[in-house]
Amino acid sequence: MIGHVSDKPWAFIFRKIDDIPRYAAQLHEAIAYFIVFFLVYLKKNTI
Repeated sequence: MIGHVSDKPWAFIFRKIDDIPRYAAQLHEAIAYFIVFFLVYLKKNTI
């Protein structure tokens, strides 16, 4: 999961894949996993 091609200044270049700047979709995935973990943790500890 390396994201789609992007021309934004925050795009990453994954040198092991190619030299094309790409949107880092894995950052959004990691943030979503953290939010889910946090919500599950809160639910487990409040009941």
